[in-house]
Amino acid sequence: MEYLTIVIALLTFLIAFYQFKNARYQIRIDLFEKRRKVYLDVGGIIARCVTKVNTKEDPFGFQLASEIGRLKRESTFLFKVKLKTEIDLIFENALRLSEIDRRLNPSSGDSEPIGETRNQLAEEKRHLMSFLDKALQNLEELFFDQMSINK
Repeated sequence: MEYLTIVIALLTFLIAFYQFKNARYQIRIDLFEKRRKVYLDVGGIIARCVTKVNTKEDPFGFQLASEIGRLKRESTFLFKVKLKTEIDLIFENALRLSEIDRRLNPSSGDSEPIGETRNQLAEEKRHLMSFLDKALQNLEELFFDQMSINK
């Protein structure tokens, strides 16, 4: 009878242990899905900025700014500080690019007049486009450490 109690206790422990492991794995899967969505959305924002920042549907960049704000809030608790800082830098550059694009190519027709200021804005736009292009190329590498399920 004593052996039966010990066997039942061991079986109960094993069941509890495997339930614990399964719960931890499920949390990793849930986090992976949320992180993957942010990864894809960040890539989408960068791709939009590299191709055409302000569109006819969003000439002032309000939708872009709204989407960036949503993603910043989502990424706050999903990623470690280093990656969160990199994401924020990408977003800051995307918003600045949108602002510059709006000043250089406004939908109202009141563009920045030809001169030194316009040349500086064009140069800054070129640097921002280069930064975002590199960020898009390195996006997978940037997110890689945070996207593992088996850690």
